[in-house]
Amino acid sequence: MTSKTRRRGLVSLAAIVILLPAVLALGACKSDGSNTRDAGVFTAILALDNAGLHEIETEIVDSGTPPGDAQMTALRMQSVVKLTDWPKDLKALADKLANYFGDMATALGGNDKAKIKEAVSNAHEAEHDFSHETWSYLQKKAGVAEASMVMAPEATAAASPTKIASASPTMAMAKVTIESPRVRATETDVTAAYFTIKNSGAADRLVSVGIDASVAGMAQLHTMVMQGGTAMMQQVQGIDVPANGSVELKPGGFHVMIMNVKRPLGTGETVAIHLKFENAGTVEVKAQVMPITGN
Repeated sequence: MTSKTRRRGLVSLAAIVILLPAVLALGACKSDGSNTRDAGVFTAILALDNAGLHEIETEIVDSGTPPGDAQMTALRMQSVVKLTDWPKDLKALADKLANYFGDMATALGGNDKAKIKEAVSNAHEAEHDFSHETWSYLQKKAGVAEASMVMAPEATAAASPTKIASASPTMAMAKVTIESPRVRATETDVTAAYFTIKNSGAADRLVSVGIDASVAGMAQLHTMVMQGGTAMMQQVQGIDVPANGSVELKPGGFHVMIMNVKRPLGTGETVAIHLKFENAGTVEVKAQVMPITGN
């Protein structure tokens, strides 16, 4: 289980522990149907959060091939979204999410790997954003403060529900900025991107990277390691960003490896790179293409 999966599982468990009694109480208090709907919303968002979209996207990035049940998962999640009676505040976002799941299912029915990767990434990101809005809605309906849902970093997945519910909450959030983004100019099918991540908030983790499909077919997080006296590139599943600190992606260290480049990249161009963080979400970066000799 990845760090991201563990942390999202912890937050989901915390949400269940905190909100379930309130949701059940709401359902017993009113007879106008609104609270029955909220209980349905609660059930639906748990299903969406635990659908395994992160694992599907990770499998595609790692192996280039989606899991065998990925298309069925997309269709089932589209059904969950369409059949749930979402409140007015969430309806438009729910409709968009259903469309993303439909696009994901359609792409998975074909053989275009670039389209599959893009569709899965879009659905995963859309579900992440929708989840945040839905939990915020449920918190407000249940009268639970926003801070209650953000667990202290030292909490672990091994903690019991009782311990999670009583853990000290924190309002700290990651606040990342990207400085000096640049891509090496190239006439081959591979290149690299470098930049500095500065974080003025809580600890975070860069978990994946995306590239404009018109520029390249794939982008991965890499580092350099020594094997038998030879420097070799190695893919990493994430890069930790310390609280109130920074991480530099540079030649000879962590970097973004860009593969299957579809055309020459010349000096002066800009390339859109999407950085996905565990806490800060997705950050789009416009990286300038620089000469091959530049760092």
